[in-house]
Amino acid sequence: MRIVGPVIASAALFVLSFPNFSIWPLSFVCLVPFFIALNRAVSLRGQAAIGAAWGAVMSAGMGWWLVGTLMGHFEKGPVVSVLFVAAVMAVPTAALYAIFAVIHHTLKKNTIFFSAVMVPSIWTAVEYIKEMVPFLLPWAGIGYAVTPFNAFIQMADTAGYYGVTFVIVMINSLIAYSLRSAEWREIFSKNRAEIPGRLKKTASDNRLPLSIAAAALLVPLLYGAVFGIFFRDRIETGPKPDAIEAVLVQGNLGDRERWADSGLFGRIETHLGLMKDYGRTGRTLFVLPETVLNSTGQENNALLAYISSRSGDDSVVFIGGIRRDRATGGVLNTAYVLSGKELTCYDKNILLPYAETIMGGDFIGKYYNAPSEFLEGATPPAVRTGFGNAGVCICFEVLYPWHVRRAVSEGALYLVNISNDSWFGRSPESAYQVSASVMRAVENRRYLARTSNSGISVLVSPSGRVIAETGLFTREARSGRIFPVSFRSPYSRLGDWVLYLGLLSILAGLVRRAFRE
Repeated sequence: MRIVGPVIASAALFVLSFPNFSIWPLSFVCLVPFFIALNRAVSLRGQAAIGAAWGAVMSAGMGWWLVGTLMGHFEKGPVVSVLFVAAVMAVPTAALYAIFAVIHHTLKKNTIFFSAVMVPSIWTAVEYIKEMVPFLLPWAGIGYAVTPFNAFIQMADTAGYYGVTFVIVMINSLIAYSLRSAEWREIFSKNRAEIPGRLKKTASDNRLPLSIAAAALLVPLLYGAVFGIFFRDRIETGPKPDAIEAVLVQGNLGDRERWADSGLFGRIETHLGLMKDYGRTGRTLFVLPETVLNSTGQENNALLAYISSRSGDDSVVFIGGIRRDRATGGVLNTAYVLSGKELTCYDKNILLPYAETIMGGDFIGKYYNAPSEFLEGATPPAVRTGFGNAGVCICFEVLYPWHVRRAVSEGALYLVNISNDSWFGRSPESAYQVSASVMRAVENRRYLARTSNSGISVLVSPSGRVIAETGLFTREARSGRIFPVSFRSPYSRLGDWVLYLGLLSILAGLVRRAFRE
């Protein structure tokens, strides 16, 4: 019970940090019970078990809605759905944090340096594995929980998402270090009048680690206060001739409606109807979701020209659909970009495991008329438009910092994410993607327009402010003013340097351990 309780408590606090609860301040303390449990476990096997248990409980709390998705969207039975989610999410996540625990045990030292540097380095390395392994997703990252804390995340333009994560884990780890010898029963179960004094003594005995933790929180806040104001005052108020009216067009189509061949023209007219009140005052960017042109063979130049003609003379339209690759006959998940008479396409580069790729057999199968497998696209993520280059990502690609950064390095002046989250129902998944969209906007100091078929669609400023937002499962359009931004942030130039330094620290620790033995 001394181990199980802290593990469950830590995982529960972690989940409460995210939507739907959004008690984001908990992210700065939620890992403390987990780290204390690890520090008190003696054996390698015991630490690995603690890591695996934490990962399994956390993934269950963060991904419970996937069971409902499989049952409602793919019509799988409850037992099969639970087993599938356990196999593809809970077990891999448990394995990842067991790896964290093993490396933690291998390098463990009872020092402030280990808590302040090595623990967050190992944590960010484990999160990076989620990006690199094809059957995993880089979701449920603790750095995304604090996106409502706008001043704090401003440092992402220099340190990136992994820098934000590093600092949060550092604070948790230093607090756990400060409590390494504290016995909670002794502090809280005796005379309650003496509790403040006992807590004060614990803090006094650990002034240095707690001071470092406080600085780790206050320095980013100071940075955010200065640069957040700078970007709001300078970059987010550009010259009026460069202003673009960005319109988020949320059609809220039903799951089967999206894939009915006979309903293609009805889907188009639904979205054009939402667009009719916009595009009359000059430069207009229309962003339609991922799920509109879903009938291969019917998407021809005449149809696309019709959409463009209904959008206004000085407009750019992003509209999602599928197209068939002529060389292989396979299907691509595509963003069509209409800019006057010019048509450009972006094909999704990073496919969603199990839903867009077949791994370990076609278990999920196809949904209605939707393909069960897509081809991996090879087009660059920056596409040319009448308003300058735009960086495009489709659905879960927004979770990959390097992918969006690549678009900016290729000259993207603003960012577009088209998605469809309707198959996740009223789960917090759409809010998770909104958090990632906010982080990508701040990292690269770009406006980001995200439209999802059923919501939540958002328009995000370079400082991470949401300046337009739709509801969930509503049919509506929302607009806001954006500007092309050519400034390249330090993160856009340098990439994930915090992650790489952390990996070097881990490597140096392992080499030193090997030579000492």
